Amino acid sequence: MPPSDLTAAQYADMRAHLLTRDRIARQAIVTMTEQVADRLAAAIRRGDYARGDRLPSARTLAETYSVHEETASRALRLLVSDGLAVYVHGRGHFTA
Repeated sequence: MPPSDLTAAQYADMRAHLLTRDRIARQAIVTMTEQVADRLAAAIRRGDYARGDRLPSARTLAETYSVHEETASRALRLLVSDGLAVYVHGRGHFTA
């Protein structure tokens, strides 16, 4: 959701720019949750994960991106709500 002082296009451009950075930006308008979700979504769309592949756990994502585990967990839930992943209780998240 873009802040009220940005247009949707400006917000989308900012999110795309953040994908080019090596690290998650902590002082950005785009939340760390969205940044982690954007990186995973880009990896799925790029074909790094095939349909039905298991995605990294929240703990692994937290370590990879140096974020809190809850931030990584929210990012995975965001992918589920966007239709890019599914959650199987007791097994984890998989690409849709």
